[in-house]
Amino acid sequence: MFVHSRLWPTLCLSIVFSTGCISQVSEHGASARPAPLTPGSHPSTDVPALRGEAEFAQVFAAVLESQPELEVLRLTREARNAAARQAGLPSNPELGVEVEDVGGSGELSGTGAMETTVGVSQAFSLGGKLRKRGRAARLEAEMTGWERDLRILELFGEARIRFADVADAQEREALSMESVTLLERLLEVVGQRVESGDVSPVESTKARVELAAARIELHRAERELLASRVRLAALWGGDGTSVERVREEQAPLELPSLESLVEVLAKHPRAARWEAEGDLREARLRAAEAEAWPDLEIGAGVRHFNESDEHSFVLGVSVPLPIFNRNQGGVEEARTILSMLEVEREAEWRKWYGQLVALHAELQTQRALHEELRASLLPEAEEMYEAVRKAYGAGQKGMLDLLDAERTLLEARQAQLAAASERRQRQAALEALLGTTLNDLTVSIPDSQKESN
Repeated sequence: MFVHSRLWPTLCLSIVFSTGCISQVSEHGASARPAPLTPGSHPSTDVPALRGEAEFAQVFAAVLESQPELEVLRLTREARNAAARQAGLPSNPELGVEVEDVGGSGELSGTGAMETTVGVSQAFSLGGKLRKRGRAARLEAEMTGWERDLRILELFGEARIRFADVADAQEREALSMESVTLLERLLEVVGQRVESGDVSPVESTKARVELAAARIELHRAERELLASRVRLAALWGGDGTSVERVREEQAPLELPSLESLVEVLAKHPRAARWEAEGDLREARLRAAEAEAWPDLEIGAGVRHFNESDEHSFVLGVSVPLPIFNRNQGGVEEARTILSMLEVEREAEWRKWYGQLVALHAELQTQRALHEELRASLLPEAEEMYEAVRKAYGAGQKGMLDLLDAERTLLEARQAQLAAASERRQRQAALEALLGTTLNDLTVSIPDSQKESN
């Protein structure tokens, strides 16, 4: 049973009004947003308490738990997953109302000859558009997971290098304190000889000048240590006052071979994500090819003739003719981007491989140099200084000889410190590149793949 002709306009207005109200409710619901953040109102992040001396594992845990960027990437993946679900949904059917032959002239005046048609149409995507769009959107969401993993590894690298900077600054401060202690002892010995009348008071003045310079160097080393602690603490939002010192792991006795490190680099998420990137670009190409297929639209409805109070059914099918636009440009763009994949992958691999080779060679050199200085040069310098100091106390050596021996000892210690710093920095850079510590690698790498230095 069909609605009487006089009720058709009322029904049409009711449908349109109801649709508009639903749309408005949806829009108002979607527009609900949390209040904007103001300075000091940002959400707090629970960070593990770091006090006194800290190991790298504690530092890195604090860094990870205080990074809102990681939460942003997690939420971004959720949003892209939602977009992927949306991309796979078909379009809604459309309700149409058409009124003809109304309000004209002569026999067509009024509503006597009015014809009213109510129909429903539905568009059907051909060529697997929905499925291919959905796959591309899902793979794009998965790439956000790779982005999050890579950001974590970037934070690992930043933390490793800044941790090494603090360790370097600690050693420089310790050496400066040793220098001050050494010169204070020297000044005491010189003072005793001045009091006994064995040497001129000028020598005491020289010793005080050397001590003053050493104390200035100590103050500078203390400021550098504080600055390095502040830079490290900035990674988790600290101010550098909670962590007073860092405790390093012992450097591995044997350095993994270059071949074993190349294998580790090849399994790095930075290299592994290219497979997922290839799947995404392939999916985008397939989706672009599917866009060449036109959408089929099928409609059906009923038409009422007011003059005879009769009705009939109407059917319709429409499809765009793909004469001019078959998404040729989109397909070519997606195909070109896909063909760039291997070139980009090879370029990035060469970059990282070159850095690995250079860092491995530099670390080998610095490890060997550090061991040589520790085993030979420094003990000889310490032995020479002690001999000259005793000879000075016995009146067998002069002040210049004592100062020269003291400078030689300090230079030897500074050389060892510089070598240790270079070794530490190269190791930190290598670990940042690999995304793991050498100690962790050494546990899993066979002895045949290690190199002793």
